[in-house]
Amino acid sequence: MKVTKCSTIAGLFLTCIVACKKSDNPSPANFAGKWELTGYQGTLSSDFAFKRNDTTVEQTEYQTSVSTVSGGYLSFTGNSTSSDSLFVNPQYTEKVAIYQNGVLVSDTTYIFLWPQNTLNVTSEFEIIGSDSIYFNGPGIPLTRGAAAVGSAEGAIFSISGNTMTITSHIYSLDSTSSTSFGRSYQSYVMTLVRQ
Repeated sequence: MKVTKCSTIAGLFLTCIVACKKSDNPSPANFAGKWELTGYQGTLSSDFAFKRNDTTVEQTEYQTSVSTVSGGYLSFTGNSTSSDSLFVNPQYTEKVAIYQNGVLVSDTTYIFLWPQNTLNVTSEFEIIGSDSIYFNGPGIPLTRGAAAVGSAEGAIFSISGNTMTITSHIYSLDSTSSTSFGRSYQSYVMTLVRQ
């Protein structure tokens, strides 16, 4: 019985060591070349609440966007990336609900197109671990949303064959006080094909 427990514990310890071992960082050479933007989608959820006298007002928003047309290029050379004429034409579906003291008073859904051209940007990047990219500078356009200024500070990437996926997740705590709070979560996925 004691031998079985010791060998089980030793086996679990060895498994943890092997499972926790960090894989080698991918080389910037994996990114090298020109990539065409072929797909773009995103989600945003947020809520904001404030209290005025004896009334608490809360607004929730959930938004999805899928680009009907995407194009332009990202180029990677060494540890720098540059965008060339990136654009998306996303269709947004946005649902906004307003509550007063927990009672729904308004529930509206909007559907609209919002074409976006992006600036041509050059930025440095650094690979972190085996699946993350960190931007030193302006970063990659569209990683913080189609209409947002700037980009995410970092993202998760995967490369399979000639297809690269870049996914960014952004959580914001906008305000907190005894009378109000606001928070949002955004996620954006870009699909690119090596040229």
